[in-house]
Amino acid sequence: MTARLLDDASRRVAWAVAVLAAACAPELPDDTTLIAAPRVIGAVAEPPEAHPDEDVQVRVYVAPPAAARTPEVVFCTTPPRVGDPRPVSDACLTEKGVPLDVDGLTATGIVPSNACALFGPDPVTPDDRPRDPDATGGFYQPLRISLFGEDIESLRILCALPDAPADLARQLADRYAPNLNPAEPALERSTPEGWEDLATVKARESLAVRVRWDAASRERYVYLPPNGTELEDRVEAMSVSWFSNAGSFDEAVTGRAEDDPGNDTTNSFVAPGSGPLTLWIVLRDSRGGSAVLMRSVRVDASR
Repeated sequence: MTARLLDDASRRVAWAVAVLAAACAPELPDDTTLIAAPRVIGAVAEPPEAHPDEDVQVRVYVAPPAAARTPEVVFCTTPPRVGDPRPVSDACLTEKGVPLDVDGLTATGIVPSNACALFGPDPVTPDDRPRDPDATGGFYQPLRISLFGEDIESLRILCALPDAPADLARQLADRYAPNLNPAEPALERSTPEGWEDLATVKARESLAVRVRWDAASRERYVYLPPNGTELEDRVEAMSVSWFSNAGSFDEAVTGRAEDDPGNDTTNSFVAPGSGPLTLWIVLRDSRGGSAVLMRSVRVDASR
C-alpha cells in the first residue's frame, strides 16, 4: 500500500500512516488518479503474508513503465517509540534498514527475524511499544521503496499473540489461512448491451467502468477480536485504486467493505480527446494482498 512522496518528511510519514491504517477498509489516500509524472503506484509481495525468516519477493509497479529505473528496497528496522501511535516512524524514510536484492523492478529478501518484535505484539525494549493489530488482526513490516522519492509499503507478517488465551491461540493457529494475492481482475465498461471488456472509448466520452474480481480472490478468514472469547469468521474487504495517463476518474478509490457483498466495484470515467490512453488498476484486499492491471485503451476520435 503505497504512500506517495509529498513536500516534506513529516507529511510523507502522515500519508504512510494513513495508508497502513486503512488496510482494513476500502479507502486509500490517493489524492489524484492522473499519472502526470512517473510514480510508484503499488507493490505486490509474494507471499503477501509471511513469517519472520521467510523468503519474499516484492514486485514494484511504476506508471508509466517506460520511466522505470532500478529502485532501492529496504525493510525498515526502527519502530515508533512509546507514545507514538503511528505504525511507521520518521526514521523509515532515511534509515539504512535491511536492503533487499533488486533485479529490475523485482526485489527479493528474507523477512527480518525480529519483525514481530519490532512491528508486532512483542516489543524488544521498554522504549518500544507493542504494535496494535489492524482491524483484520494483522501486523505489518514496513518497506521503503526509493525511486521517485520515498514510498512506504507494508508486508503483512504472521506473529504469535502472546496475550491471547492458550486455547484461542491454538484455535487461531489451526484455523487461520495466510493471505493470498487476488488474481488479476477484469476491467470492463458499460454499453447498452451490458458490460464488456474495456478496449475502446470515444473521444471525450463519459462512461461507467468497473473492476470485477473472481469470488475466490475475496477470501474468508478467522479473526480474534481484542479481549475476545471466541474466533469470528469474516470476509475480506476489497478496494481499487484507479489511475490513467489522460482523462479523469470520478473517484480515486472505490471498493466493498466486509459487510458489502459482491465481487465488483464501479467508477465513472471521462475519456480524453485523443490517445494514447493507458489505465492502471490496483486491486487490494484488506489483509495486504494486491494485484495490478495495466490496460492500453484505443481512443476513437472519429465523428
